[in-house]
Amino acid sequence: MKYTYTLIVEFRGGTYINQVIASNVDLAIIAWIEQLKISRKPIKYLGTKTLAEISQEAKDYDNTPKALDGVDNVWCTSFCTKVGFFLINIIKTFN
Repeated sequence: MKYTYTLIVEFRGGTYINQVIASNVDLAIIAWIEQLKISRKPIKYLGTKTLAEISQEAKDYDNTPKALDGVDNVWCTSFCTKVGFFLINIIKTFN
């Protein structure tokens, strides 16, 4: 079953919100990265090299989204790149 995931991304003073469809939270991050590869316009200062860094970090076990205590269906992860830090909150929406 696939769900809608909302990603709230904090990066270099901006807040960016995207939605993706995926079967789990790990695949939601991958879907978000693939979405960004098509159009980087939603995130200011996001270039090809930074996107490649994020893509590589997403494959690292340490960057698996962690469930937040006290709330259901909410995770957090982060990526550290040469141009800045990404803090990402992910919320699963039941369809």
